[in-house]
Amino acid sequence: MDVGGGAVQVALCKGESALITARGDRPEPTVTPVRPNEDAPRWGLPPI
Repeated sequence: MDVGGGAVQVALCKGESALITARGDRPEPTVTPVRPNEDAPRWGLPPI
């Protein structure tokens, strides 16, 4: 639902997902690895 100001609100139940695209655009969803731009800290606890 368009809530104004360029924002949308999507009601989802647990386990559901949504893909927001431009009007008329229907891309084929593809999941692929993404190469990082730069080194980033690891998630979790810092090394001791």
